[in-house]
Amino acid sequence: MVNKTTLSLICFLSGLSQLIFGQVVFLPNTEFAVTKNSQVMQMPWCGGFNAPQFSRVDLNLDGKEDLIAFDRADKQVTPLINMGGTGQVSYKYAPVYKQKFPNSVGWMLMRDFNNDGKKDAFYCHSYGAVSLSTNVSTSSLEFQNYSTSIDGPQYPGGIIPFYVPSSDIPAIYDVNGDGDIDILTFGVLGVSVEYIKNQSIERTGNSDSLDFELRNYCWGHFLETGIQTNKLTLFDTCNYNVPGAEIGINRNSPTGSSRPLGGSNRHAGSTITAFDNNGDSVADLLLGDVSFNNLVMAQNGGTLPDQNSSVSFQDTAYPSYDVSVDVMLFPASYIEDVDNDGLNDLIVAPNTTELAENYDQIWFYKNIGTNKIPNFSFQRKNLFENQYIDLGDKAIPEFFDYNGDGLMDIIVSNYGYFDRDSIVYECKLSLYENTGTLAAPSFEFITDNYHSLDTLNLGKSLEPTFGDIDGDGDQDMILGNSEGYLHLFTNTAGAGNVARFSLTSSRLQSNLGDTIDVGQFSSPQLFDYDNDSDLDLIIGKMNGGIRYYENIGNAASYNFKKITDSMGRVEIHEIWDIYGASTGYATPKFYRESGVTIMYCGSQTGGIFKFTGINTANPRQTFIIDTVLDNYMYGLFSSPTLYDFKGDGRLDLLTGNLKGGLTFFTEGNGTLTIKEIKPSLDFQLYPNPANEFVTIKTNEFESQTRIMISDMLGKTVKEIKPNSINTQVDIADLKKGVYFVSVIGQNGLKTRKLVVQ
Repeated sequence: MVNKTTLSLICFLSGLSQLIFGQVVFLPNTEFAVTKNSQVMQMPWCGGFNAPQFSRVDLNLDGKEDLIAFDRADKQVTPLINMGGTGQVSYKYAPVYKQKFPNSVGWMLMRDFNNDGKKDAFYCHSYGAVSLSTNVSTSSLEFQNYSTSIDGPQYPGGIIPFYVPSSDIPAIYDVNGDGDIDILTFGVLGVSVEYIKNQSIERTGNSDSLDFELRNYCWGHFLETGIQTNKLTLFDTCNYNVPGAEIGINRNSPTGSSRPLGGSNRHAGSTITAFDNNGDSVADLLLGDVSFNNLVMAQNGGTLPDQNSSVSFQDTAYPSYDVSVDVMLFPASYIEDVDNDGLNDLIVAPNTTELAENYDQIWFYKNIGTNKIPNFSFQRKNLFENQYIDLGDKAIPEFFDYNGDGLMDIIVSNYGYFDRDSIVYECKLSLYENTGTLAAPSFEFITDNYHSLDTLNLGKSLEPTFGDIDGDGDQDMILGNSEGYLHLFTNTAGAGNVARFSLTSSRLQSNLGDTIDVGQFSSPQLFDYDNDSDLDLIIGKMNGGIRYYENIGNAASYNFKKITDSMGRVEIHEIWDIYGASTGYATPKFYRESGVTIMYCGSQTGGIFKFTGINTANPRQTFIIDTVLDNYMYGLFSSPTLYDFKGDGRLDLLTGNLKGGLTFFTEGNGTLTIKEIKPSLDFQLYPNPANEFVTIKTNEFESQTRIMISDMLGKTVKEIKPNSINTQVDIADLKKGVYFVSVIGQNGLKTRKLVVQ
């Protein structure tokens, strides 16, 4: 079940607390083929990758391990069925398994912790926590929660909470070779590696439990201490270590550094992969750092596990014997057999979405050595080259018959491809031509720079809509952009010809001569809303609302008059910033079927909502809402477009997402019966202003409700777990000023301003 604690979707329902209506069902559709460079893509509609974390697991229980990619960009799992033979990288997108996996906020690694032959899921359920769901599959894939917060290890002085920063990736690995899973992770300061030993085998003789104990504050006796270089300081004396620290003592150190734990200027942000690099059965490490573009290989100089654990050799440009990793920022490594030859290969990808490549960024090294002594040979920078649609960041699709052949093609825009040389995002439009038939659509990649629009400097996030607004029989184009403006392109090709666009207005104006500006991220649609045979203009806004312009001209001469800034009283409020403002990124698409007007709307958290009960004579009248696709499930920043490709009465829905990919859905058979719309979470705050105490009264209460108070800089100054709908909070210790109170619950999040006098 998707966690909805960050969703606050407000739609005024004329005093009704619940409505009964049919809920439309859309199911993932992977049947529409896509060809690029004469090669059929194997997983075109997988939704893309930005910061993927790879693990193998048997999804369909056929005895052959498949692949999943947990992506930090949207915290979602992309399941890939292994279709390859020996030596082949061949995978197929399998969305049916998406909902099988637990929810993570930072990382996910599949490891068999209880040695039953089934990969279990280690992940970050909440910030800093290490969680585990065990694989209990019998006839189908199934996970069972083991612990959402694994008990912390025994530190000197007692047990403290287990903490791995959600920005990091720890090594989940049998470090001492005793058959149970241990953990290697950087400490809070990101300076030295902690060895957290699993004592399950030692204490019970079995590996089917987790009994962690801290056995080394600085495993390997090295420090990451530089901010200008990722070179390690080797042979540290670790005079801050635990008594009798495992693994071993620092026998190789000639002098030692005697550097205390708190004396570093390092920062959190590290990835660790443990493996055996030289066949001595002692764990070596691949280290990635948030500030650097390459991997460091730290080779352990010991000869046996749990003895003499000092790292004695480092390769700061790994693998320096081949093509060194270079992924701009924060590389993370994964050692998995992806080409089915029985040898574990090396995959490297960014572990961040900030200032990092967002396409052609998954480095693949084939192991041409052995599993004991691997030799990683660079193959390419995109593991799944030409196998999926990838627009970098924030794909924005629209259907448009660009060549007038009667078949609907696909135009896809984006926020941008990240250029590491210029450190900018380059926005372009891609074209996929429908080369199939009315009964069997299929698409072929034509260009990733349709009409060379990148040369016009029109901004980022160019959101297209098409329609004949000058009455000449061909489809014109309007592009929204990240600045909130609209650009008009006139099609001069004529009816039935390949579209030929020329920029007519770089900033479209209303009937009053005012520049149309919705603030930021305009998402336009040309649609005859009032059914008077000319195209009106509807624009989704970043704040979650929808603006409506009626065309008071005619079919051959447009003239857009602003009618309302809150069409249908739709407010998709999903994310609240520290100043109390909200963003929703509404991307509306109206559709008329058998004379009935319906609106589908995408959103920042990925939900797609169907709105019915639309009175075209009164655009201010409240629309009725229904959920088509749940939040988060198929990626953030959903941008839907709809068309019945087969003419069978079943709508096909294509949506883009934050990762720059696309996902197709087709309307399913039948409907769900009764859906209850619960009122959004809300609360009262009094007195306000306040000086000693403030009372917070919520309209609902459940066990997971939390109250957070933040200052103007976003720093949390108080966090309370209430036990009723009324909570009195002591604020006498807060300085005078403005604060923000947020109540977070299962049915949403709400933020209000508090003035402390």
